[in-house]
Amino acid sequence: MLHVEHVSKTFFPGTINEKRALQDLSLHLEPGDFATVIGGNGAGKSTTLNAIAGVFPIDKGKIIIDGEDITKKPEHKRAKYIGRVFQDPMLGTAAGMMIEENLSLAARRGETPGLGWSLSSDQHDRFYELLKELDLGLEDRMTAKVVFERRSASGTYFADGNAEKTEAAAFGRAYGST
Repeated sequence: MLHVEHVSKTFFPGTINEKRALQDLSLHLEPGDFATVIGGNGAGKSTTLNAIAGVFPIDKGKIIIDGEDITKKPEHKRAKYIGRVFQDPMLGTAAGMMIEENLSLAARRGETPGLGWSLSSDQHDRFYELLKELDLGLEDRMTAKVVFERRSASGTYFADGNAEKTEAAAFGRAYGST
């Protein structure tokens, strides 16, 4: 369960740039609840999620997950309670690792790191089945590295630093066929 109780957050208080991002926000979600947060630019959607995740301290209020007050816990301590998918995939993914390795890291969030192999055959099979349900073809590319592209005037640059000049090369590289 998630309880956000009377949370407020003001950025740059007392300055000309003061921005009241959250004011007396309360939200209560029980296990199995599904919520959609909708609003225009500057409405506080990302600020709400970042406050819950602990990206910055809140000014007032409490954040409680499963009966535990996490309001003053740092972001890394909240990771055992919270999983996130970022709008910018580079923020939540290790581009130099394979899709299945990224999934393995995500599955172990909140656990104490060890020196064992990062991916067991049971995990591989489980990830395969879960990805197959999405019907995106990812289950057949689990060993492909996650590669993101950035475009510039002179061509397409990938996370690994290589430049390509054509869309065909960009497509093939992103999907592991070149």
